[in-house]
Amino acid sequence: MAAQRGGPQRARGRELVRHAAMLPLMGLATMLGARGRDQAPRRDDGRNPVVFVHGYGGSRGDFLPMAARLRLAGHTRIYRLGFPSRGSTRARAQELARRVAQIRAESDAPRVDLVAHSMGGLIARLAIHEHGLDDAVGTLITLGTPHLGTEMLPRLNLGVLRELRQDSALLTALTRHEWPAQIRGVSFWSAVDLFVVPGEAALHPAFEAVDASPLNHYSYLLDPRVWSAVRRVLAGERVTTVARP
Repeated sequence: MAAQRGGPQRARGRELVRHAAMLPLMGLATMLGARGRDQAPRRDDGRNPVVFVHGYGGSRGDFLPMAARLRLAGHTRIYRLGFPSRGSTRARAQELARRVAQIRAESDAPRVDLVAHSMGGLIARLAIHEHGLDDAVGTLITLGTPHLGTEMLPRLNLGVLRELRQDSALLTALTRHEWPAQIRGVSFWSAVDLFVVPGEAALHPAFEAVDASPLNHYSYLLDPRVWSAVRRVLAGERVTTVARP
């Protein structure tokens, strides 16, 4: 019995080490990617502009590697948004809606595609539901977003993390909204994500599901298999699991 109890604990310990090992890479991407701005104007590549939305504690630099991969695939209109370190989720959703309107105006694109990591997916959903983006977004891809809350982070009881409780006012409000049929939703999830517990809480009932197991919360941003899967989704493919790039 002791060995059985130790098994899950050891597995979770290994995942904690894996998550921690990626922190230096995340820090480097943040440092390099936060410098400067995305170049504009950009030529029309025949695709929707791609707008990246980072999560709590993240930055626009989080998406530097994935953006580089998409550029190699021919995407030219890529925007990595950044939010102030302080500010409410609703304020960030309002800012996202403002930037989407600005990007559509300057690119003359009828719709944009959103790629959001972690809590960025909730920000994107809030912007869509409360700021009239139903006809402004073509696809929303969420990477490890706690659509159904998480049993892990709310225990810390820190500011915005309280909104990730399964019974929080934010999640309750989002649940009341029916997902717009014209927007394709795709949720990436992983059974070993230490921040979204259980891993299935990253699934949205109206979204297509992509199983990213055994990748972790930071792998969504740093693993080439995820970059490739995101590229395929943006190209209109149906993807159910991450694979070799």
